[in-house]
Amino acid sequence: MVKTIRELGYDVNEKNLKFTYDSFYYASGQYYMTQIINFMRREYDRHRRKVAPVITDATANIGASSTGLATWAARVNAVEIDAYVFGALANNIWACGLQSVVTPVLGDYNIVGPTLKEDILFLDPVWAGPTEDASVEGGPQFAERQYELPPSLGALELHDVVLAALRRGTNYIFCKVPPQTQFDKFDTAIRQEYSAIKIIRKPIHKIIMCAIINE
Repeated sequence: MVKTIRELGYDVNEKNLKFTYDSFYYASGQYYMTQIINFMRREYDRHRRKVAPVITDATANIGASSTGLATWAARVNAVEIDAYVFGALANNIWACGLQSVVTPVLGDYNIVGPTLKEDILFLDPVWAGPTEDASVEGGPQFAERQYELPPSLGALELHDVVLAALRRGTNYIFCKVPPQTQFDKFDTAIRQEYSAIKIIRKPIHKIIMCAIINE
């Protein structure tokens, strides 16, 4: 399995990887990314007969999830809204030798999403991060900082992003969210329009993986 950015990051100079301060906090390690991919793959393969999917990572950051997803996907659209972070993302895709699988896309997913071909949408919205004074001798140490819930992507709450993707025909959506997410509100908003939709949740470490499947 290709190592994710977090593992490669311990040897940044050799791998020519680029990072931002927050990215060490946001990046999923190989162990947890493997669990996330296994959950996504199991739910997707049940319905698609193990056809390698085209995945959009709508919140790519420096590429930690995108490079992990590339071990399974036929293609990955890695979308990043911040131009500075996008530079690190594009560099890291090249440094990992995944430029034939992962395509970096600069922009807001809420805007560029309709232009992308995707079988699966992966959403990992920011909901916590490192404290401002988290640096200590010996390297960065991170303490969780909670943001307002429910999670959102830009101006849209997460359920609105999911609904927009469903309306475009993306029938497999996976969200990485905190346990404090208001799931009743999330489920109700989606089922008001898609009454028969499947919503499956699985705890993985400190997060909840949520699958939204429209058969």
